Formats: sequence, C-alpha cells, structure tokens
Amino acid sequence: MNDAAAGWYPDPKDPSTVRWFDGRFWTDRQAPDAPVAPTVQRPARRRATVLAATGATAAVVVLGMLVAAAVPVYREQHERAMLAPVAKMTCDEVADEVITLARGEKGLEPLESVTRTAVVRDGRDGIRVPAAGAEEFVMSCSGVGTRFDGSAAPLTIDLYIDHERAHLLWYSWDV
Repeated sequence: MNDAAAGWYPDPKDPSTVRWFDGRFWTDRQAPDAPVAPTVQRPARRRATVLAATGATAAVVVLGMLVAAAVPVYREQHERAMLAPVAKMTCDEVADEVITLARGEKGLEPLESVTRTAVVRDGRDGIRVPAAGAEEFVMSCSGVGTRFDGSAAPLTIDLYIDHERAHLLWYSWDV
C-alpha cells in the first residue's frame, strides 16, 4: 500500500486478521512495540446466509421426498375408494344386474331369475381401474338361471369393469 494513512487494515498475508500499517510499512506482529490489534467483530452474515440456504435446500429435499412417498399412497387410497362399491358386490347383486341386462338387450335370452348364486372366482381384492380400452376382471358367479318359459339351467356370470368403472357382464349357460 502506498500513500495510505496509518491505520488498521486487513493483513495482506492473512485477510481474516488485521495488521497495523504506519503509512509506509506493515508492522511485525511479533515486534514488542507493535500496536495491539483491536478486537474486530466481523458479522457472521455469510455463514448465516450459507446456513439458511443449506437449511432451505434440506427442507425442500425433505418435502420433495415426503410428497414422492405420499402421492402413490394417496392415489392407491383414492382408487380403492372409487372401487369400493364394486369390491363389495355380491353374486346376488351381479345376478340382478344380469337379469336387468338380459331383459333390456335385444339378442340376449331373457332371464326371469337367478338363484343359488355362489362365487366361482374372485378378483375383488386386487381390483384396479384398467387403462382406457382395457377391462379388469372382478368376479365370476355361478347359479341356476330360470327362463320365462319356466326352464332352468346352471349358468355362469362374469363381471368386469372398464376404465370408467362401468360394469361389463357376460353370462353363459352351462349346458
């Protein structure tokens, strides 16, 4: 430093400390007649800023991990809630639906009743909403179907759902 006033300045060899400059020379810190350096309280702003930034980053990371874990759980619970009515269906309810379908659809042999229903194959526990254009098996029920002419025969009813959770029913006579 040239032409600077005497005073305390950052030490050119160690900027974290101060050293006396007499206007021409830097004092030797070990010299017995060297002035005593003042106690300088440097603000801890940089460290606090770094800590705050690190804390904020950690909070965002933790929040992201919580969201990443929560979203699949939420989706599964939401899907289960949407499918609850289908998962609770009984074979008697499936039989009632197929009777209504058979009476209303042209080309299907009308049914008067279905009795002695029982689950043959059950997929209700693992049911999922299928992708568009696909179907998901729900359950298969057996029973005895009675036609309007009074004749009866064993039949099997299969229940599926589509991506809109609409019921798709098939029945076949086991003759």
